Amino acid sequence: VAMDVKVGSWSDPKDTPGLAHYFEHLLFMGTAKYPEENDFRKYILTNGGKCNAFTSDTNTNYHFSVDANYLGGALD
Repeated sequence: VAMDVKVGSWSDPKDTPGLAHYFEHLLFMGTAKYPEENDFRKYILTNGGKCNAFTSDTNTNYHFSVDANYLGGALD
C-alpha cells in the first residue's frame, strides 16, 4: 500500500526549511489507534510487513506491506 502526497521540500516556507520532512515523521509518532511512538511500525513488522516513507522535492510518500490477514488493521 502506498499514499503519495503532492507536497515536498519545495513547498516548505522559506522560514521553516524541513517542514515537509518533519510532517513525514509525525505518522510514526502516534495516532488514536496506535498511540505510542512506533506502534504502527510495530504492528506492521509483527505481522509480516515493512514500512517506510520519504520526502522528495515535490512529494511525500508513505508505503507499507503487511500479511494480507492484517491489511484491514493496517489501513485503519
